[in-house]
Amino acid sequence: MSVSTPSLIFLHHFGGSARTWAAVTGLLDNVQCFVPNLRGFGGFVPSDGSYGLEDYALDVASLV
Repeated sequence: MSVSTPSLIFLHHFGGSARTWAAVTGLLDNVQCFVPNLRGFGGFVPSDGSYGLEDYALDVASLV
């Protein structure tokens, strides 16, 4: 993917996982898709950190 390729971040619902978006991202061949598992869900490796909304926001900001 080049620098000019559009990028999208897909966030799953509470209790979901990155798999929520599999059908959609599979259709977006010309888009760079970032589909993280939010902390505490999906394949996220547990940490000693907290799991508040601000923590989720910081995690997403680190992708940008």
